[in-house]
Amino acid sequence: MVKQDYRLTIIFVNTIYDFIRLGRTSRTFVFGNSSYTFYKNSVTQKRDWTESRQRCRDTGSDLVSIESKKEWKFLKNTIQRMETIEYYIGLKKDSKSGDWKWISDNSKVNVTRGKFPWAKDQPSGDGNCAVMFGRYWQNYGLFNDLPCDKHGMYSGYICESPTESTGQEGMS
Repeated sequence: MVKQDYRLTIIFVNTIYDFIRLGRTSRTFVFGNSSYTFYKNSVTQKRDWTESRQRCRDTGSDLVSIESKKEWKFLKNTIQRMETIEYYIGLKKDSKSGDWKWISDNSKVNVTRGKFPWAKDQPSGDGNCAVMFGRYWQNYGLFNDLPCDKHGMYSGYICESPTESTGQEGMS
């Protein structure tokens, strides 16, 4: 209980810090046993995949790893209501095997080009890190591969942390 309270305090403090420093807030939602915080980059603060992951880790979370179709649908429906074009997620191409894997448990993702969860003609091979499309050519929720060091002004990132389920889903 104390560890969870500490984690929530860190998330709250970082959210307030972002609000003061950047003049914006992030949005946090609870779904199942996870809390998801959606951040958007700004003109003055552009982060790449690695920096986004570190920012999540600084709050006691990590980039989101999507482990079920139900979780994917929740994220897809949530980002459709936001302005950000794409979000960095916890999906990365393994440099040794070439497999796309979730950072949470190293499970593999289907890499058949243009098949779910990838957008048309993706993965294209131009990057080793992934984003989930928000508002981009009706590709809501589908994935795109990008270079890990791409600083996207229109990119955001989604942090996920475990939370005790209340049996309810919604904004926190």
